[in-house]
Amino acid sequence: MPVSNENSIAGPYYPNGATTSFAFDFKAVLASEVGAVDGDGNAISPSLFSVALDDDEGGTLNFAIPPQAVDIPMLYVVSIPSL
Repeated sequence: MPVSNENSIAGPYYPNGATTSFAFDFKAVLASEVGAVDGDGNAISPSLFSVALDDDEGGTLNFAIPPQAVDIPMLYVVSIPSL
């Protein structure tokens, strides 16, 4: 279950090398308005994941290759609204 707040952040999630999908429940108009950061706030390259939006709000950030805890011990899905 995603955890969300008024700042449009879901997580923290703890990658385990098996999970590829991380749900979020904040509103995003475009998939490009959703990103991922590690526990230190460093952006994770968007080339590593895709975003599927739900019809009304939320969606899923999907990694092609499951992230490893050794590489990304903590992950947050974040809103990056267009200007």
